Amino acid sequence: MQEHTFEVLRQAARRAAERSYVPYSRRPAGCALWTRSGTLILGARVENASYGLLIDPLQNALSTAFAYGERDVVAVALTEPCTLADLDLCAGWLEEAWIVDPEGVGLLSERTGRSVSVTVALPEAWRELDPFLPAHSDTDGLSLARKAARQAYAPESGFRVGCALQTADGRWLLGCNVEQRNWRHVLCAERNVLSTWISYRGAPVTALYICTAEAAYCPPCGACRQVMAELAPEAEVALAGGVHTSSAALLPLSFHPGLLIGQP
Repeated sequence: MQEHTFEVLRQAARRAAERSYVPYSRRPAGCALWTRSGTLILGARVENASYGLLIDPLQNALSTAFAYGERDVVAVALTEPCTLADLDLCAGWLEEAWIVDPEGVGLLSERTGRSVSVTVALPEAWRELDPFLPAHSDTDGLSLARKAARQAYAPESGFRVGCALQTADGRWLLGCNVEQRNWRHVLCAERNVLSTWISYRGAPVTALYICTAEAAYCPPCGACRQVMAELAPEAEVALAGGVHTSSAALLPLSFHPGLLIGQP
């Protein structure tokens, strides 16, 4: 039973890797999480022309899990060997979970060198997360963003932000900010939802709606503007308080992929 389950995870991680956005390294990588409820969640590698804004597969999948209320992870599969950065991301969170990667199968606690007395049991069935909400003409994007913000994990700042992404076919994705003890791993709501969009291959992004859990005004940070400019350059952006703008207007003269890959 366990070996079959681990093979399902491996296959899911490979599917995620195939969806990677890697125009610079050409090195796709993927992650699949399995939660206690039996939900499989995918995470692809997402690169940016500003290299430091790379979103690794595990961080991608974890942030998606938080946005959709699936925090209780029991197993992780990676297409590449688990790195020190991955272990740092897992510290204090997933040490009771199983890890499946090219180096083998075991407990994350064994990789981190911590002693964990309880091993999480694996669910007997699974389903792959479908993160898309259906298209409805009366859907309010800022209301969805506020709903997403309530899923935020913000023990460091206490500042909960949500982002609702709409695609050209009218469907929706949700993202929230997810903080970590190591601030280098913090992911904002906008980058969360855009990395989920990459992992699940949505139609082109047409709009992003952003607000806090209290429905307050919250403009994107500089890092998010850079990622928005690359992944959703044509998107309209709506903020609480009646502010309407666009990805392009938020970051004029942005550093774009063409500068690195020889295009105008």
